[in-house]
Amino acid sequence: MENSEKIVHLNGLVAAQCPIHGISIGRWDDKSTWRIDPLPEATKDQIEAAKAVFNSFDPTQWQPESVKESAEAQLETLKAALLEAKVLTPEQLQPKR
Repeated sequence: MENSEKIVHLNGLVAAQCPIHGISIGRWDDKSTWRIDPLPEATKDQIEAAKAVFNSFDPTQWQPESVKESAEAQLETLKAALLEAKVLTPEQLQPKR
């Protein structure tokens, strides 16, 4: 379970920097088996920012409580994309009370 949580967390960190299809981790102890799959619309700067986050991630230092931060980052990225695509308005993105 912990490894899948690490992937979700790392995916969120990377997605906050760059639009991606996803990431792939072959072996946690061999970064040469890790891969980012950016979407076609990703800019060179976004890809470089995502690579920096991706390459600096240390799976031995990861803590499960950081999953919430990852989910929040993914939510903010999704909100920005929905606003940019004019799928939703800022009012529609407000939490319902």
